Amino acid sequence: MTSQLNLFLLNTTDIHSLSEYESYLSQNESVFYKSVSSEKRKKEFVLSRYLLRSILNIEPSNEFSKNINGKLFIKGGPEFSVSHSHEYIACAIHGSVSVGIDIEKNNKKNSYLDISSKYFHELENKFIRSVSDKKVQQINFLKLWTLKESMFKLFGLALTDQNTKLFFDFENLKIISYPGMKASNKITSALIEYKDLYLSTSFSLLQNDVKINIQEVILDNITVKYNDIDSSNYKLTAFSH
Repeated sequence: MTSQLNLFLLNTTDIHSLSEYESYLSQNESVFYKSVSSEKRKKEFVLSRYLLRSILNIEPSNEFSKNINGKLFIKGGPEFSVSHSHEYIACAIHGSVSVGIDIEKNNKKNSYLDISSKYFHELENKFIRSVSDKKVQQINFLKLWTLKESMFKLFGLALTDQNTKLFFDFENLKIISYPGMKASNKITSALIEYKDLYLSTSFSLLQNDVKINIQEVILDNITVKYNDIDSSNYKLTAFSH
């Protein structure tokens, strides 16, 4: 039976006042929020928590739990994952199986070749350098980076500890290795290219066992509105092992 994986995308550019969302933080979240000095980080935090609580129908009186690497979860609730990049917040939710998500905007200024040379597998570095255009090289790097991040979030692992145990073969659309890999495991990673964004989600199912639904979220004050994003407007590439 096919299950549904729901992805939500929120552009926070036009949200300037945060006061109306602050009351939807839990007691512990409110304490943390007040301790954050970065306005960008405060905005990411309060809006991501509001988005999660709205989608999951979780009251502020209910605290989210965290695993040892900081991955949020709700005891007895659906599986979910959250990511931020610049003005965007992305969220993935599935009713029963583990899921991870990462989002990256195509405006990175970091030294991607230095990072990939140090941490990526030779197959991945070959893919990045398969073209001479530096802009395309950076896009290839971002595709791999977001795939890796979503996989680490799936397993609730720290990225820095596990880099050498995870790599992708873009040419054959394969996950070659990942932490704790077993032949019997059902793992899929999906890369979604939408506008200037690269959105990846990894989940504990085969691709044919899940339907991915992507929605754009609009916050009208505290009212949440959802618009389906038609599949003709994005490119989805799936990887399996």
